[in-house]
Amino acid sequence: MPAELIVTAHYTQDADTLFEKASSFADIFETSPTFLTFDGLPALPMVQCRTYETNLGVLGLFKTHDYAIRIDTLSPVRRRVQSSSQGKGVKTWNHTLDVIPADQGCVWTDHVSIDTGRMTPIYARYARFMYLHRHKRRGAASITSTLRKSNAGLSDNAMY
Repeated sequence: MPAELIVTAHYTQDADTLFEKASSFADIFETSPTFLTFDGLPALPMVQCRTYETNLGVLGLFKTHDYAIRIDTLSPVRRRVQSSSQGKGVKTWNHTLDVIPADQGCVWTDHVSIDTGRMTPIYARYARFMYLHRHKRRGAASITSTLRKSNAGLSDNAMY
């Protein structure tokens, strides 16, 4: 059963500056936990409609080979990145990232839909940890998160 994760972070930085960072894989390398590796992923700006292949590694113990990340939307005007990913063990990992100007800074929202079959609750909890960690490393002023089962026939209160 799919899970939905929403992480909202408030920053004192300018929205355009932060979006420029967000639209580069270099930001993922700089802000991810040290035990997470992305072999073969370039530390370059993302390109819309391009698919990137990587081998994900966690703690050197778990590897997801041939993991594909497709950048479906990259809009600097809207400050939005939408990606769809999949690989061994991951049916879907769809991510929408929005950076919106706000008083004295901006708000960055990650909306992630994850389906890894029976492992979804574990992957979803890991995703929450990872996205929270990234926002802390970027220096977010405040961060909130919501994790729940997908609305496909379930109430909004069904939490993982």
